[in-house]
Amino acid sequence: MPISLRRFFGDREISLEKERIFNYFYTFLRYRLGMDLDTELLETIAYSRGGALEPALWAFGSWSLYLEEKGEELDEYALRETLIKAIRQQWIPTDFQKSFIEKNRNAFLPIEEIIWRFAAEYLGRDLRNQTICHVQDTRIIFNPDRELTREEEQKISDFKEELNSLIRNIKTIKKHK
Repeated sequence: MPISLRRFFGDREISLEKERIFNYFYTFLRYRLGMDLDTELLETIAYSRGGALEPALWAFGSWSLYLEEKGEELDEYALRETLIKAIRQQWIPTDFQKSFIEKNRNAFLPIEEIIWRFAAEYLGRDLRNQTICHVQDTRIIFNPDRELTREEEQKISDFKEELNSLIRNIKTIKKHK
């Protein structure tokens, strides 16, 4: 589950909008890039200037995905320092980066959305909607009132195994459609 910046710093002055932006990019930063969100990085995010955070995160995200797509190894320290620089310098995505972002939009989806879409693909929308109540971070809460057939139980068991594999490997997934 994403960290609440407001709770982490005990600062109600951190806007709800900034919290929303951070939560949107949390999956990308933590799971896709494997970044350790240490206190300095969280402070940089939490106390960034007004509307500068979102464009900086988009610019950084497209930069890192582009390098990854070109086969470059992205060192965690370099990623962290570049993200801090992007936020402090208020990077804005170029036209090329904007089009790259559009082509790779799925890479930025929150983990809950990735799991929800994967469940629809694997289980089918009807079974997913009938059996899954809620997805929080990488935890799925199933509907306890829904009785399952043996076939459905097996399908859900297989889904859980595939999902665990997906989560373990999410850092290497280029695009999840």
